[in-house]
Amino acid sequence: MSKEIRQLPMAPNSANPAAFNERADAFVKALQPFADDANALAKQLEEFSKNVDTKSADVDTKYA
Repeated sequence: MSKEIRQLPMAPNSANPAAFNERADAFVKALQPFADDANALAKQLEEFSKNVDTKSADVDTKYA
């Protein structure tokens, strides 16, 4: 597997109102690429799982 999920930027924090809007904008803009990465990784994991299931079935058939 080669897909990595990009790290989200620092989330906004109401304790730091001076940086809240800037951090909120960056965080929200990063959500779609993060979701795309997570979905791509999920797809890779699904394919990997199918491959493992196929290999397992091959072994079961061969040694049954």
